[in-house]
Amino acid sequence: MFIFQSCNFHEENIIVKPMIPKEYEMAIGKIKYFVAPNSKLTSPIDGENKNSIYLLDFDGDKNSDIVYFIKTSDLFSPLKIGLIKSSSFINAVSYGFVGDEIHKFYYSDLDKDKKVEFIIGNYKNNSKEVFILKEIEGILRVVFKSEYEDFAINDIDGDGTDEILLIRKDEFPF
Repeated sequence: MFIFQSCNFHEENIIVKPMIPKEYEMAIGKIKYFVAPNSKLTSPIDGENKNSIYLLDFDGDKNSDIVYFIKTSDLFSPLKIGLIKSSSFINAVSYGFVGDEIHKFYYSDLDKDKKVEFIIGNYKNNSKEVFILKEIEGILRVVFKSEYEDFAINDIDGDGTDEILLIRKDEFPF
């Protein structure tokens, strides 16, 4: 014998939107002031860092800065990385780049100047390109760029500073 009983569940009671930490909600609110209405947050598809928003101390001042990735409808630079320093509205910069998707993202103080460099790999026209962005005089500038098959960031020589291991197909003898 089977007994069926009706439950008083409603879909709105079962599906609950995940809680976002308050500092990320505040970051999203600040990001909205700097991006075009047709832009949307995007994130790297591979690697250790797969978030669209990071709160990190970019410049060593002990305050959380906001780093974010967006995708736009801009034909010349559809992908952008943005930086809002110390969560202020005055100190905001961004760098737009051509590509289809962000492959990997790392951040590290590669040159020991107490400022984080951004290492971004992206897919561009069926190839991969990695570049390093560094803030110079308030502007994010590319200080290194190369095509690659894969890359990783690690302290290879044990000196306490990360190095970039870059694998390029044009350097394989086979």
